[in-house]
Amino acid sequence: MKNPKLLAILLSLCAFFVLSIVGCAQSAPATNNNAATVSKTENWTNIINGGPGYGQWSLSLMSDSSIKVSGFAANNGTGCTFINGNVTLSGTNIFFTANGNATNSFGASSLVFTGVGFISNGHGLGIYTNIFSTTGWGTDTGVWEAFLTSGDGVTP
Repeated sequence: MKNPKLLAILLSLCAFFVLSIVGCAQSAPATNNNAATVSKTENWTNIINGGPGYGQWSLSLMSDSSIKVSGFAANNGTGCTFINGNVTLSGTNIFFTANGNATNSFGASSLVFTGVGFISNGHGLGIYTNIFSTTGWGTDTGVWEAFLTSGDGVTP
């Protein structure tokens, strides 16, 4: 991102959104995840860190009103896949987290993928973090920009 002031504002707003979700979290009753079915799906193409990183997400609105995310990303020689992650939407704010796997020339690692940002009218912008479990892989953090390619009815 070429505008550091815009990035600082975006990161501040994203941090506020994450803290508000964590601070307001409530225990939900146990549910049978097998009972929920997909009601609507949106497919999104992503640019990571302004390119050449890229990815694809599918956001699925479930019959129990939950939203799930699955997809893949490739950046700096590492490919990541994640499935059945959880999404929270609040207006145009989006927060998601998913478990997945990553591979590169050094091997493989499990990961926790999180993202936060804004999404509206077929366009999204935010930050992501991949926390890898394999020693030495560390953490990957950056900026994502997403574009709706098909579907509707999940995001504003």
